[in-house]
Amino acid sequence: MKTGKAVVSIFFIPASRWGFVVLSVFTFLLLSWATLRAGDIPPGGTSFKDCPDCPELVIIPAGSFTMGSPETETGREPGEIRHTVTISKAFALGKTLVTKGQFRRFVAETGHDADGKCFSMDSNGKNAEESERFTWETPGFDQTDAEPVICVDATDAEAYAAWLTSKTGKPYRLPTEAEYEYAARAGTSTARYWGESQDDGCAYANGIGYEAKDIFWGKMAQCSDGHIFTSPVGSYRPNAFGLYDMMGNVWVWLADCWHDSYTGAPVDGSAWKKPGCGDRVLRGGSFISNYTSLRSAARHQSESGKRFLNYGIRIARDLTEGEGR
Repeated sequence: MKTGKAVVSIFFIPASRWGFVVLSVFTFLLLSWATLRAGDIPPGGTSFKDCPDCPELVIIPAGSFTMGSPETETGREPGEIRHTVTISKAFALGKTLVTKGQFRRFVAETGHDADGKCFSMDSNGKNAEESERFTWETPGFDQTDAEPVICVDATDAEAYAAWLTSKTGKPYRLPTEAEYEYAARAGTSTARYWGESQDDGCAYANGIGYEAKDIFWGKMAQCSDGHIFTSPVGSYRPNAFGLYDMMGNVWVWLADCWHDSYTGAPVDGSAWKKPGCGDRVLRGGSFISNYTSLRSAARHQSESGKRFLNYGIRIARDLTEGEGR
């Protein structure tokens, strides 16, 4: 009898309250529908794709962080002056590096000419040179379409972003330097998003590990990451934002022109450009990077028209009104 009374009490609603119940349900459904219609994209930290051939993106929430490195950090460069940057709006960043297969579809559809001299080497580590025999398709060592595209310059990277914009109608672009470090740190303040030591990073990044000792030089991590050259994207553990290969595998081209230090840099996360910009910033380190470059604050300078065996692409996208809330 007690059970029966409980069931009756659950389902019995006085007639005077039916109007309130109906209004509440209607309001809930309306708000849910409005949320989905506002870009049909989930809030920060989750991923989405704009088209089947598009890179998967992760929404990076707005926030503030300290950019640069402390003077006590091993491998620090003088220009890494610490300063506060505020990213006032959420944005989207590639969950992984752009793959060779994704870049191949772009070239096939647009006819973009990404050939030209690339500095690379043969798979045995010999014959390192800048040569036209090395291209994004034939970099000198074996690659699958699941590995990051390499031997691309800043123009190739920007052309790929422009293609995605024309294909989807969404504002694709290259990340800014501040956005990249903010996303790489993912709320951490240590030298690397997994901690302080490079030797703990073989589960997180493709850098110089034991297996590369016969080909590359420099201070190697005291562990094995399983790859000598590039690795399939997403092979290692992600950071707290769910981003893969934010360190290691390949350096990525950014929107910023190179400046020797952050003196006078924007504090709003925007790209720092200048007239006649010839050199660009790259971030992330690569499969031939040691402890100096595999850091959240590490920077790299290169002429914008140079192609190297460890230069690649990670894409960004602005969020339109209502997306990512």
